[in-house]
Amino acid sequence: VLAFEHWSHHARPNDTRGAQCPLQSDSVWWFSARRIGRVFSHAYAIGAGFRIRRSPANSGYRQGLRVATAVTLITWACFALAGGWTGVLLYGGMMVGVTFGVQSITYIQHWGLGDDQLGVNQAMNLGWEDDCQVQAWITLGLSFHMAHHEQSQRPYYRLTLTADSPRLPAGYLLLMVLCFFPRAWKKMMLPALQHWQRDPTHPRSSGRHLACFALYRKRPEAAVNR
Repeated sequence: VLAFEHWSHHARPNDTRGAQCPLQSDSVWWFSARRIGRVFSHAYAIGAGFRIRRSPANSGYRQGLRVATAVTLITWACFALAGGWTGVLLYGGMMVGVTFGVQSITYIQHWGLGDDQLGVNQAMNLGWEDDCQVQAWITLGLSFHMAHHEQSQRPYYRLTLTADSPRLPAGYLLLMVLCFFPRAWKKMMLPALQHWQRDPTHPRSSGRHLACFALYRKRPEAAVNR
């Protein structure tokens, strides 16, 4: 399911209506709910994904989804046999946590960069990036997300920072907690978005250091005009 989600996201990475990208007004909770519903519907609804008609173009995906679904259900059953309701809840909670975690990362990587704010053409392939050294080591370059959309066939660990990408004000670990609180999230992210919109060729970055913070402050209008 998550593989299928990733393919469709790359086809329309900044489509807010299709829940491929969050609206600027979306909280992580609402975006995740919209996106999870759409992803699972596309995977398991009649005529899509799991039940899709046989054809050479989609046979590999259909078979992969069926095998993965069967393995997941068998594993869940094994947890149930081994641990009863505790096993059921443990494995079920893991599935919910992983699914929500993936949507949280998508939210962080694309918030404010959708077609609702920038238009279809300008928003294409945009993504927040972060060149924090520790984060790059831990995630093998996952935070080079705009580069990933522009070079989707290239492994993350071979990507480099895009020169004019919007830059996150902090690393994923902090932002994944902060996005749970919409007011705090917007207070940190709006200045970063406005900074990039004013001058995308000179993005502020935390740099490839051990620290992962680049504080943005909203400048007075007079300063912006100068």
